[in-house]
Amino acid sequence: MYCYLVVERAMEAHALFWQLHHQITVGREPRCDIVLASATASRRHALFTTQNGTPQVADLSANQLTFVNGQRLRTRMAVPLDHGDTVGFGPDGDEICYRVIQRSRPLTRVLDLFEDLEQKDHLSPVLAA
Repeated sequence: MYCYLVVERAMEAHALFWQLHHQITVGREPRCDIVLASATASRRHALFTTQNGTPQVADLSANQLTFVNGQRLRTRMAVPLDHGDTVGFGPDGDEICYRVIQRSRPLTRVLDLFEDLEQKDHLSPVLAA
């Protein structure tokens, strides 16, 4: 299974999607894969990983500002992610938000992500703009 994180909403985004191979770090620290500009974000805010092929996210921040499908995660809590789930960061979980896309085949063209989103009636406003 191949897993992608697609930008759903963002104040500022440097990439429209990420492929989740091993891990993706999120935070204010410039060395993070996804850098958050918000003062409310921790230096190392969250971590995307895979466990036995299942994507998951863990909140690493002390202020618990990581959300999955609108639900706040507890610090150090890792939760599995399914196709179509949203993962948000920030005080309301909407500073930057990613949609989880799982595919049985690797991505060969970016348009495939649009088709996957449309099939689930989750066309991203950022990608559609």
